[in-house]
Amino acid sequence: MSSFFGSLVEGVRGSAGAGKRRMASGVALTLVAGVLVAAAVTAEGVPISEVDLNDGGVWVTKDDDRIIARLNSQVKELDLGVPTTGSQSLLNQDAVDVQLIDLGGGGDRRVEIVDVVNGKLTAKVDVSKSVEISSARRTVAFVDRQSGKGWVRQSQGLAGFTTKAEPTVTGLGQKAAVVVGADGTAHFLNRAKSVVTPVSLDASGVTVVGSPVELKGQLGDKDEMTAVGSVPVVLDRVKSLVFVPGKSPVVVPGAGAVLQLPQAAGSGEFFVASEDGLLRGSLSGGSLKRVSTVSVDGAPAAPAVVDGCVYGAWRDVGAAKNFEVVCGGKSVDAAKIPQLSGSARLVFRVNRKVVVLNDASGGLAW
Repeated sequence: MSSFFGSLVEGVRGSAGAGKRRMASGVALTLVAGVLVAAAVTAEGVPISEVDLNDGGVWVTKDDDRIIARLNSQVKELDLGVPTTGSQSLLNQDAVDVQLIDLGGGGDRRVEIVDVVNGKLTAKVDVSKSVEISSARRTVAFVDRQSGKGWVRQSQGLAGFTTKAEPTVTGLGQKAAVVVGADGTAHFLNRAKSVVTPVSLDASGVTVVGSPVELKGQLGDKDEMTAVGSVPVVLDRVKSLVFVPGKSPVVVPGAGAVLQLPQAAGSGEFFVASEDGLLRGSLSGGSLKRVSTVSVDGAPAAPAVVDGCVYGAWRDVGAAKNFEVVCGGKSVDAAKIPQLSGSARLVFRVNRKVVVLNDASGGLAW
């Protein structure tokens, strides 16, 4: 058990722009990581002592070993490790508000709140495998894909929640979906009607159901959704079409496409990554345009958009460059991801405008 993440190796950098964007890189953390995993296995967590909770920490995962860890990007060390129960997880973070969603591996699912001070998981909520969970910015949303019911809760008031509670929205139909945007608004998708219903929380934590928005065209059963500001964007993976409210669907060229991660500020555009590059689309409609300069052929990470720049990465171990940063529609940085495994599950982690690329399964981070 000498190594948890192996190393946080000399890696790719987000070098474009001023100090608003930072990409953690360039430091080996083998020793620190090893200490973390040893402590995490023998205790519930590794508490932080006298730590500044506003120092740009970013949480990363190693699902293979069922553990998450906090990377302090200022000192470039892992300073907190927390063991988890699941081998398939989603991690959402906004400053010190961190939620862990256990996808259950085909069984029941669970959402937990990470206590970033004491290094433990709290407010455990278990739901059936038919329930989809999404969270961001202190908001947790649930949708039952069988009953078509949806619920929205504050993350800090999650304890005791069950799907027997009065639903926030109903009539979403079977195979409904939900995504929580970076602004905390939950977007519930009724696939059969091609309608998205937004639900927000007011300052008191009371749910506010907004007016539904319509998508033009019929959606399939394999869709994914993101939010750009307050605008939902839906990708039909089977038909390779992107849907934006009020606009005609747009064809996505290339295979294996994934939508960008939700972003708080609406910029009038959105991004899609396919197996061979980054594509930019307009919320006003029109075809997607390629903005990548790298030559890749591999599974993409969902792009991250931070301060007007989009970050892309691909699991193409043979490519000369498989990481790219595009700002203002132009590629400003590209690099080869070192020590990339052919089985890596690449995920961008973003917190306080710090961007970290994480192999969510194997644990490496750049």
